[in-house]
Amino acid sequence: LHSLYAFGVFTIVCISTAFLKLFGSENWMYLTAFLALLPVFAAVLFMLSPMPSMEETHSAASKGGSKHRNIGLALCVLCIFLGSCAENTMSNWTSGYIEKALHLDKTLGDILGVAMFAVLLGLARIGYAKFGRNICKTLLIGMIGAAACYIVAGLSANGMVGLVACAMAGLFTGMLWPGTLILMEEKIPGAGVAAYALMAAGGDLGASIAPQLLGIVVDKVSESSFALELSNSLSLTPEQIGLKTGMLIASIFPILGIAVLLYIKKYFKKQKSYKTMNTTYQQEIKIMLQTKSPPEIVRSIVAEPCPYRQEGLTRALEYCWREMERCFDLRTLYEQPDNCMKSWPDMENTISTLLTRARNAQMQPAPP
Repeated sequence: LHSLYAFGVFTIVCISTAFLKLFGSENWMYLTAFLALLPVFAAVLFMLSPMPSMEETHSAASKGGSKHRNIGLALCVLCIFLGSCAENTMSNWTSGYIEKALHLDKTLGDILGVAMFAVLLGLARIGYAKFGRNICKTLLIGMIGAAACYIVAGLSANGMVGLVACAMAGLFTGMLWPGTLILMEEKIPGAGVAAYALMAAGGDLGASIAPQLLGIVVDKVSESSFALELSNSLSLTPEQIGLKTGMLIASIFPILGIAVLLYIKKYFKKQKSYKTMNTTYQQEIKIMLQTKSPPEIVRSIVAEPCPYRQEGLTRALEYCWREMERCFDLRTLYEQPDNCMKSWPDMENTISTLLTRARNAQMQPAPP
């Protein structure tokens, strides 16, 4: 579906370029009237299409760890925002950049620049759908390649090199939007409809803000004395200086995307290790529940050295208390709580809180 967007851009570029070439730019209003009919036609198709009912279900996995899930979702929204900035800034400015900064023919620029950008954008998405495996690595390569394309376009003095850089940006930015959705689906299972809506909003925000910011940069730089002085020494117009500067500044979007992706990779790797750690510890607790009395379980958790003493301890203890509240009469657990706390003074507050919570919990009858 995302690749169809790219081929739609290619089709419109070809139709628009051919129309203006054949009938002249003075008849632009007829082209605009034709393009205005397309969303009307799409709206009719949308109204006639059967829509499935949206029944959002929340799995047990989606209910737990909401804080970490929210942080992970926020990182994914930031990633799709930066990816959208990198993609749409180039797609919006390629035509003007090729015509004004590289002084190439507009028709040539639109066909070899904008149209090729769209084709490579679509091919990248089809290619990943067919052969792709590691989405995090794919996104990282895309961000690095997009940053390189912006820098080459901003620094190159050769028109054809700049044209190729603009077109190749389509290949590298192709997976930045849909790929981040895949990343979120892999890292946050059962995210729900609201999460996808937030991701779409992040992408749309990047598509609306970044091209506008580049326009502001180009205008400000073109009108500055700095551009006038530099244009004399480089034999370029102030507008060319402004466009090239804008391309260089726009490279900040994929560069920031690289940093965000590296942090996302580290963040979810850490969360995965917590999950594995707690799963292992929960299995040990289940064995203890079957083989030891409740007081012995408490002494084992608190007194014995444990590799999960740091981040996983609190969650492991909470799990243990839930299991024991459901299976045992806990009154015998509170006979010697002070002895439990002496073993790990640094965890005294945590253990005290858990003991208080267990004391206040509703007592369950002991199993037969």
